[in-house]
Amino acid sequence: MAAGEPRRIVVVGLGYVGLPLAVALAEHGEVVGYDRDSARVAELGLSHVPLPWMPDHVGQWRALAGEDFWPYGIEPNRPTLEAFLQYGYEQGVARRRLKVEELFAPETLERAKI
Repeated sequence: MAAGEPRRIVVVGLGYVGLPLAVALAEHGEVVGYDRDSARVAELGLSHVPLPWMPDHVGQWRALAGEDFWPYGIEPNRPTLEAFLQYGYEQGVARRRLKVEELFAPETLERAKI
């Protein structure tokens, strides 16, 4: 970043820590807040942030991407990961066609809820 260039900061997660952090950081540069929970984004847009287009934007996003537009885990993402690995192999980025499970450490393949 060049001296004098405005800072751009992204805060991921707009919960109890992320939202106040984003507000505080906005005093020092441009801040973009991201949250994967569309209900949280809608809540911010409807009741706390005076952005009249937010409800429509959230509704359009839900219609396009569904409620869980950023799913966790291998199985919900397998088609995307398979395509990614296939393209990488076809384009010569990978020497061989990798399996999805090879991308992750074995201990991360189990999904646990605490």
